[in-house]
Amino acid sequence: MKQINLLTDWKYNSWLFAGVLLICFAVSAGVRYQQFETWKKAP
Repeated sequence: MKQINLLTDWKYNSWLFAGVLLICFAVSAGVRYQQFETWKKAP
């Protein structure tokens, strides 16, 4: 019982980690794109 619960927690944590990583990547890409647009306007 405890082992199954641990496995479920691990699955949940791995999905949570993947989601956070994806969000961080999206934010980083968005900021970089904004910087690129600003640089195009005023090099």
